[in-house]
Amino acid sequence: MDEDLWDAYDRMGLSVQRLAADSAYNAHYDRPAVLAALGEPLPYPDDAFDLIVCALAIHYASDRAAAFAEFCRVLRPGGAAVISTQHPVMDWLRKGGSYFQATLETDIWRTPSGEQPVHFWREPLSALCTAATDAGLLIEKVIEPVPAETMRERYPADYEKLSREPGFLILRLLKQPSPAASPPR
Repeated sequence: MDEDLWDAYDRMGLSVQRLAADSAYNAHYDRPAVLAALGEPLPYPDDAFDLIVCALAIHYASDRAAAFAEFCRVLRPGGAAVISTQHPVMDWLRKGGSYFQATLETDIWRTPSGEQPVHFWREPLSALCTAATDAGLLIEKVIEPVPAETMRERYPADYEKLSREPGFLILRLLKQPSPAASPPR
């Protein structure tokens, strides 16, 4: 099933890329909040990452625990991971069913190339956080972004909606620094 999750993106290709460049949810909502959470430029020491960004993708991974474990493995001690995803409460309100059950969901995206089914995993916030912390990451911040002011004029209806209810969720995660070696005696 994992291969099928990406089929819709392959079919939509360039039209999604063009849309995301100035779309309400990507360019004026998620991207400004994720970039604000990053802080420093992206330094890359040998064989490790200081910073990982996973923007609006973790909900496509069938095994979020394995994804977080891999993030932790490649992140240097003291480094950060910024993960954005669809807000689990809003997905539950849209889709119904049990909030506490991880469920493979399907949305229909209307694009210039036609309707495309897009599959994603819906799970409770506690399961997402547990997957991150069980992998060895600490939750530094939980962010429920508000829309950027640039959205107000270009997408007023989306701006009003996202000013009242969350659409996305961002986690800023840290890998604990290695304990300092004790001095020889």
